[in-house]
Amino acid sequence: MNGIATNKTITQQVFNDLVARISTIQLDFPVKSDEITPTMHMTLQQVSLYLQQLTQLAEQLELNIGLLVIGSSDNTGNRINNTRLSLQRAKNTGKVLNELGFNEQNMFITGLGQIEIIKVKNQARKVMFNVLSVKKNN
Repeated sequence: MNGIATNKTITQQVFNDLVARISTIQLDFPVKSDEITPTMHMTLQQVSLYLQQLTQLAEQLELNIGLLVIGSSDNTGNRINNTRLSLQRAKNTGKVLNELGFNEQNMFITGLGQIEIIKVKNQARKVMFNVLSVKKNN
C-alpha cells in the first residue's frame, strides 16, 4: 500500500472516531428547562472542537458534513409543551454551537417531542447529536 492510501485510511479512521465521539455526547436537562448551563456550555465547547477537527478532516476526504441536533423530552406534562420544549432545547444548543464557530447552515435542528420508552422516559430530557457525511460532487 502506498503512502497516500495509508494516510487517507488513517484520516478516515480519525474522522470515524470523531463522528463516534460526537454521537455519544448528550446534554441532560432538568424538568421543564431548555437552559444551557455552564456545564453544558463546556460540553458544547468540546463538541465544537471535535467539529472543527472533523471539518478539516472532511475537507481532506472530500466530504461535506452536517450535524443533526436532536432535542427530546420526557412525558412529564403535556405533549404539546413537551414538543415545543424538545425543539427549544435543540435550538438553544445549536445557537451555542454557532456562537462557538460551527456554521448554522450545516446544522439541522429538530425536536422529537416526548420519548415514551418505559425504561428511559425519566432520562429522556436530552439533546443528542448525529453527524451526517456525504461525498462532495466534483
